[in-house]
Amino acid sequence: MADLPSLLLQSLDPNARKQAEQNLYTISTQPGFLLHLLRLVLEPSQNRAVRLAGSVYLKNITKLRWEEVSGLLFAISAVWINQVNL
Repeated sequence: MADLPSLLLQSLDPNARKQAEQNLYTISTQPGFLLHLLRLVLEPSQNRAVRLAGSVYLKNITKLRWEEVSGLLFAISAVWINQVNL
């Protein structure tokens, strides 16, 4: 995760964006990623572009993970309700 600032900067470059976003998504599944990203965003000495890109990515990945969990919970509740009604 040491290369997180450079990946965030690359995500702002139209020529490198796609690969940077794929790499970010890959490392986003590692334990502690969100905390590391949040610390990076809150670090006043960090490059402003990195902090901005990190803020946007934090919002996007949180929304994505929230939707994944919500979908899973909905599926589990639907199965549970079907079993209860049998």
